[in-house]
Amino acid sequence: MDTAETRVKVTEAAYQTAMETVQSLKASLQERRAAVELAQKKLNDAVIKSPVAGSVSERLVSSRRIHTAEHTGCRPGPDNPLKLKTAVQERHASVIHPNQAVSIQRGDLPQ
Repeated sequence: MDTAETRVKVTEAAYQTAMETVQSLKASLQERRAAVELAQKKLNDAVIKSPVAGSVSERLVSSRRIHTAEHTGCRPGPDNPLKLKTAVQERHASVIHPNQAVSIQRGDLPQ
C-alpha cells in the first residue's frame, strides 16, 4: 500500500510539473508571437513607397533616419514619357499641337 501511495504522489508531482511546463511554453509562445507581429510591423513601416505609380527620379531619404508618414521619401520621375489623355473644346483645338509641352499641377489632377 505504501509503495502504491508513493507511486501516486510521484505521478501527481510529475503531472503537476508537466502542466507547469505546458503553461510556461504557452506563455513563451505568446511572447514570441507578439515579437513576430512587432517585427512584421517594423518591417512594413520600413518600406518606402512612392505616392504615385511610375519611376523614381530622386530618393530623398536614407537608411538610419526616421521619417514621418507625410514625408514621401522620393520624387516621382517621368513615366517614359508621362502621357495625358484629355478632351479639348473645339474652339481651343488650334492652339494644341502634337508633342507640345504642358504643365500639370497636383491640384489639376482628379482624385
